[in-house]
Amino acid sequence: MRVETGLMKLFLELVAGPSLLWVRTSGYLKVPMAKQNDWDLIRRLLESDGGLARFRPVLNRSGGLKAIEVTACMPHERLTSTQVQALVRAVIESAVWQAPLFQALVNGLAVPPAFPRGQDPSLGLLWSDDQL
Repeated sequence: MRVETGLMKLFLELVAGPSLLWVRTSGYLKVPMAKQNDWDLIRRLLESDGGLARFRPVLNRSGGLKAIEVTACMPHERLTSTQVQALVRAVIESAVWQAPLFQALVNGLAVPPAFPRGQDPSLGLLWSDDQL
């Protein structure tokens, strides 16, 4: 599923495992080779918290940071549509809110200021049926 916000295009995967429903971004942010062992970036990633959603490092074979994903999961037994919507929204909002910070860190740029209070960059989501 593809979701376009005012800031970015996200590809989401919804995966039903044996007991959990996972919602995660796919290829949310690739990390260049020069930053794959940047411990400040890895520390920021692991400390970032988006409520229901969490940031997950995708590691390469040598243990370096290959990409950053956002994930959320919940037991899928008796899962309501409202709960699924909450999981999906948590992943999208976490990715959108943290995108400028992680893009800056990955590209060696100055960290941008936070969004002004009351201006939610995830407003105006466009949902698409495009396949991954």
